[in-house]
Parts: sequence; structure tokens; C-alpha cells
Amino acid sequence: MTNNGQTVDLLCNDVATRQNSLLVRTIGVNSNRDGVGARLKVTSAGRTQVREVKTGSSYLSQNDPRVHVGLGATSRVDRLEVRARAAPRSCGTYSRTILSRYVGVKG
Repeated sequence: MTNNGQTVDLLCNDVATRQNSLLVRTIGVNSNRDGVGARLKVTSAGRTQVREVKTGSSYLSQNDPRVHVGLGATSRVDRLEVRARAAPRSCGTYSRTILSRYVGVKG
């Protein structure tokens, strides 16, 4: 991490417990190749989490375009729903997805 007019800082997240998570990368077909603005709903173990694809959030910064969803001890995703910003009425739904560290969704 950089600070204006300062030295660079390196942040490490060292944790003793390993929990499950899911990384989703949205890929646009005709335009918006990173799927910015897409809304994801992840349902796992009776719990639903909503995330939105964003890339920038502050001055001179860039976020990872992948969406990170923490799942805790759960080992599978029951439902993943992806709704693109360009076509809000269309929706891609994926059911009973086996847990994976990284999933790419094209559409």
C-alpha cells in the first residue's frame, strides 16, 4: 500500500484458522469486460450475501475486480445469482456449486 509522500506499507493478514471463501470474476462479452456494476447474490447454508463488482473506490487506487465472498466453515454454495448492470432483467443462476476458490462467470 502506498501513502502520498510517505514510504510504502505492506499489510499481511496472517490468521491461524482457515475458512472457506469464493472468488468470482465476471467477464463481459460485448462490452464492460470486467462486468463492473454486476450484482451477485450468493446463498450458502441458508445465508444470502450480496456483492457488487467495483474497480475503483478512492483517489489513485484500483480494487481487485474479483468479488470475494466469505463462507466460513461451509463447503458448498447453494446458489450463485449474477445480474449484469447492462441487462438488469436478465440473470444467470448457478445452483449447487461445489466450493471452489475461484470461479469465472461469462455473460
